[in-house]
Amino acid sequence: MSLFKKNNKGTLVVHLNMAAMEHADKGGEAFREGKLDEAEKEFQEALRLEPETSDAHFGMGMVYQQKGLLDEAAASYNRALQADPLNTSAMFNLGSISIFRHNFKEAIGTFKLLSKITPEDPQVFLNMGSAYMGLKQPGNAITALQEALRLDPNYAKAKILLTQAKQAKG
Repeated sequence: MSLFKKNNKGTLVVHLNMAAMEHADKGGEAFREGKLDEAEKEFQEALRLEPETSDAHFGMGMVYQQKGLLDEAAASYNRALQADPLNTSAMFNLGSISIFRHNFKEAIGTFKLLSKITPEDPQVFLNMGSAYMGLKQPGNAITALQEALRLDPNYAKAKILLTQAKQAKG
């Protein structure tokens, strides 16, 4: 739930709609239990009550992504970011969808931005490295993956991808 909302002057103000928060929370719980249809209904109700609810848009994105509806998921994540520009989970999932779609340049841009907001998250650097590998830029991938391993020396996926990047670089 976004705690902030822009008023008619464009100023961010604290805003809570408790009923919308409850539905977004129920949607998250249903999603964690694998009840996608129930989660979708709860997130939709949260959005009916409060159309600018970042968490509910994010939740809808997760439901759509789980259902394989990537266009709808990306649209929901973008709406979550409009409501809360610092929703790092929405950014991360948008970047991941970009990788899945082989839109590696877009993914790199997303993960570069995310790395400035969450510089201690090794997954961000792993995905950035993966996107660089998709562009056949193993040197850049190595740099990103080394950062992932600096943050988490035991990160097995980063170790594997780093080995592949080094082999690709020659």
